[in-house]
Amino acid sequence: MRGESLNKAKQLKKLLGDKYSYCQLVSKANIVNDTDQTIAVLEVGCIKIEAYFCSSPSHEMMYDIFVHDVPEAQEWICYDTIASNGSAREKDMAKALDSYVQARGLDYIKCHFEKIKGKTTKNTNIK
Repeated sequence: MRGESLNKAKQLKKLLGDKYSYCQLVSKANIVNDTDQTIAVLEVGCIKIEAYFCSSPSHEMMYDIFVHDVPEAQEWICYDTIASNGSAREKDMAKALDSYVQARGLDYIKCHFEKIKGKTTKNTNIK
């Protein structure tokens, strides 16, 4: 099982080359209590997974899944939040992301979403 996780990270690196990147931002030992904090980020083509420490209510690590609406987009769109296995290690995040991608029919290279035009918010004054 352990080799399977490591192989998935290597497979994705080989497949996507420079479109694959991993960065650990904070070690578990340096997590600040009572703040949501991104711990690690894994970008694989058009999909990204972030491991973060959720300050409330359960003080656990979670994964956010992000996608691009088009391959050349600079902005990431939050797609889902899922429970993590408690790990921000590259091989574990790669395995979790690949399982998620396979289960939902997503793709690392092709975007299956409509392009979002005019990313604006409305200012509503509630009285």
